[in-house]
Amino acid sequence: MTASSGIAALGTTLTWNSNTVPELDNIEMTGSRGERIDITNHDSDDSYREYVLGLLDGGSINFSGNFLPATANQTALWTDHYSRTARTWVITFPDTGTATFTGSGVVESIQVSAPVGGKLSVSGSIAISGKPTFAA
Repeated sequence: MTASSGIAALGTTLTWNSNTVPELDNIEMTGSRGERIDITNHDSDDSYREYVLGLLDGGSINFSGNFLPATANQTALWTDHYSRTARTWVITFPDTGTATFTGSGVVESIQVSAPVGGKLSVSGSIAISGKPTFAA
């Protein structure tokens, strides 16, 4: 049996417009293969549907963490959301040397939660615009 090569996620960062967004506790990036276009026809083998892949979708970045209302690196997300400003984002992974995802996007949603007896938190989503790139 071989030992796992898994990497702890602690230390992963999200950078928005060249500034690290502080105190996030979760960063996730989703993508989609894109639209499925039905090209089934009367000659399709054995009466099975046939598909081709349409436009690809870069997906989104979902994030959450401690809300720090006096921190410019977090409040920039709010400013850019309301002004509909696209920015460059980078997700950097720890203990990998230089593994990153990079792209452009817009803040699609952002919210603050203030539960009684709980922490002040922020969460949101960045819609990826265009093709993200991966570098290892």
